[in-house]
Amino acid sequence: MDKTTKRIKASTIMILCTIITFALVVMGIIGALECIKQFKNVTATVSNVTLFRSSMRKLIAVTYEQRNRVQLYAVTLDRRYYDQWKTAKGQSKRDIVIKEMRVLGLTPSEERIMDEITVLKARITKKQEEALSVEDRTNSDIITANGRILDQISYDIVTREIGQMLIRSDYTEDGEKLLELIETLQNTIIGRAMEDITKEQSDMNRFLLMEMAILGALLIMILAVYIIIRKRIIVPMQQVEKHFGQISDGDLHTRISLNEDTSEVGQLVKAANIMQSKFSGYIKELEFVLSELSKGNLNQHVSDNFTGDFVTIRDSLRLIISS
Repeated sequence: MDKTTKRIKASTIMILCTIITFALVVMGIIGALECIKQFKNVTATVSNVTLFRSSMRKLIAVTYEQRNRVQLYAVTLDRRYYDQWKTAKGQSKRDIVIKEMRVLGLTPSEERIMDEITVLKARITKKQEEALSVEDRTNSDIITANGRILDQISYDIVTREIGQMLIRSDYTEDGEKLLELIETLQNTIIGRAMEDITKEQSDMNRFLLMEMAILGALLIMILAVYIIIRKRIIVPMQQVEKHFGQISDGDLHTRISLNEDTSEVGQLVKAANIMQSKFSGYIKELEFVLSELSKGNLNQHVSDNFTGDFVTIRDSLRLIISS
C-alpha cells in the first residue's frame, strides 16, 4: 500500500499565487482610476468655488456701484452718475452674474434664494429709477453740464425729495436684505462645495488606503512566494543534487534525507530512492553471483529483477553460467 504523504504541489501553489496577484493588480488599477476620478472631481469643485466667489464679488460690486451712483446723484444732481446708472442697468450686469452662477449649478433651496435676490434686485432698481426720475419732472434746468447750480430752490427741493426716497425704510431694508441674501447664498454654496470636497477627499483617502493595502499584500505575496519556492523547491533540489552527486561517486547506501510525498520534489525523491534501490539490488546480485563463480560454484541462478538496459547484464551472466 502506497503510504506517500499527500502534499499540495508547488505548481498548484504558484497558480494560486498568480491568480491572487492578478486579482490584486486589477484591484490596484481600479483603485488608481478611482483616485484619478476623485482628484478630478475635487479639482472641478475647487474650480467651481473659485468661479462662484468671483461671481459673488461681481454681484456685490455691481450692487454697491449702483447704490453709490444713485446716492452721488442725489447729492450732486450730476447727470454723469445718472447716465452711468442707466448704462449699467441697460447692460444688466447683475443678470449676467446671476446666469453665470446658475450655470455652476444650484440646489432647489439655493435657487429659491436666487429668486428672492432677483425679486429684490428688480424692486430696488425700480425704486432707484423713481428717485432718479424726480429731476425729470421739473420744467427747468437745475444744474449746468459743468456742475453750476442754476436754480438753488429747485435744487434743494429735488435733492431733498430724492434723499427722502432713498432713506425710506422699505428701500434701506430691501438693500440690507439683498446683501444678507447674497451673503447667505455665498455661505450656502461654499458650505456645500466644502462638503463635496470633504467627501471627495475622504473617498480619495479610502482608495489610497486600499492602494497601500494592495501594495502591502503584493509585498507579502512576493515574500511568501519566495519562502515557498525556497523551502519547497530550491533547498530540496539542492539536497537532491548533492544526493545524485553521491550516487555518481558510487555511494548507493546513503539515503536522501527528504520525505516522499505527492509534490514534484517528493515524486523526484521517490524516483531517486527506487532507482537507488534497484541499482543497489543489481550490484548486490552481481557481486554475489560473481563471488560464487570465483569459488567454482556454477550452480547459480540469476533473478528476473533486471529491467530496461540492465536485462543485457542478466543475459550475459546467464550465458557465462551456462557455458
